[in-house]
Amino acid sequence: MRSSVRTSPSSALSVSRLTSPSRSRSSSTRLAGVRSSEGTAVLAIALLLWAHLILSSDAVRRSAALFVTGALAGGAALFRPELAPVAVLSSLSLALALTAPQRLTIIVGFAVALAPLALHVVVAGP
Repeated sequence: MRSSVRTSPSSALSVSRLTSPSRSRSSSTRLAGVRSSEGTAVLAIALLLWAHLILSSDAVRRSAALFVTGALAGGAALFRPELAPVAVLSSLSLALALTAPQRLTIIVGFAVALAPLALHVVVAGP
């Protein structure tokens, strides 16, 4: 005789995550409570912090590091567009100490990172 146990869809999903042989238990429990909007906000802030770390370090003399700094800040703005003014204003004090060509390298990196968003606006726009 079979006993049928009713479970809600959310509990069935969490049980299948925990018992799935293809996933480890730690990865499923770590991601279970994070909503996607919270995850993108955390990722955007982490990218912005890495950009500030590079900008304030000694690696700022290299143009590749400056480009990566701009790309990281642009990536933060790409994940969370409301962080674009934050990225610009928070980097402004560090960027003022740089020369004009170095600032231009950061701006180019920022623009390259935002290129997918610009393409999306052109295609989906009116």
